[in-house]
Amino acid sequence: MMITIMKIIQQSIYTVAMNRYENRIAEYFVSQYRNVLVSITNTLDKPSTENFHALRISLKRIRFVAKLVSGFDKKRSPRWVIPFTNLFDLAGRIREDQVQLSILNRFNHNETKIAKTIMRSLASRIRIWPRSIMPDLLRIIRSYPTIMKSIRLSSLSVNQHQQDLTNLVIRKFSMPLRNDQLHHRRRILKWMLYSIELNSASKRKFSKLCSLRSVAALEDAIGEWHDLVVFQQRIQSKGKKPLVKKLLHEMTRKHQLISLSLPKLLKPTKSASAK
Repeated sequence: MMITIMKIIQQSIYTVAMNRYENRIAEYFVSQYRNVLVSITNTLDKPSTENFHALRISLKRIRFVAKLVSGFDKKRSPRWVIPFTNLFDLAGRIREDQVQLSILNRFNHNETKIAKTIMRSLASRIRIWPRSIMPDLLRIIRSYPTIMKSIRLSSLSVNQHQQDLTNLVIRKFSMPLRNDQLHHRRRILKWMLYSIELNSASKRKFSKLCSLRSVAALEDAIGEWHDLVVFQQRIQSKGKKPLVKKLLHEMTRKHQLISLSLPKLLKPTKSASAK
């Protein structure tokens, strides 16, 4: 009898803990959902680099929640994330033009033709931005109750979340990476950082796996390298040789930094250290 009672109590404790975690995920989603709506309004009032960057950051966190709910190893995410992804892609095209103008200014090259091409592209995308986002924005607003219900019924546990992501990190970062894999691997690094935002207890778990400072630095470096690659692909047949040369030099420098950092990302396991 006593054993049965203890089992019931343990199950109740687990259920409460699980529900608290599901509620925490729901709260995190609601926070980012509100940020998305505010950021969209801000981009309509002022289509600045900062406002589009803020919008994409919140959309990345929304997509993280979708991945968390569906499972990090699953290729498909819930259908409700589709309009958020569409907005992310639309904002990404504008952000890409803004970043490339920034890179051009940073290199201080008088590439008038390229600058005008990018500015025309940016102006066109900003002009159609209000109209292009409306269908997905309406879907996002209408789907809110459904999303909240799916999150609260997802039966997630913090331990399972941590273990699944840990296994994914070990599997994906224990092997040499090709250049075309770096951008996807950056998402996994972001998932670790977002997991810590969601639940501070995850910091201890992931700190045993790798240096969180290295995670943040590597994630930034891959992002900067990818921006340079995309810009180089855009101008390779149009840019003047000094600009292309400087761009390639910066890309190489960033890539070397990434190549040196990747092998040091994962901390040695006890078994590896014993050897």
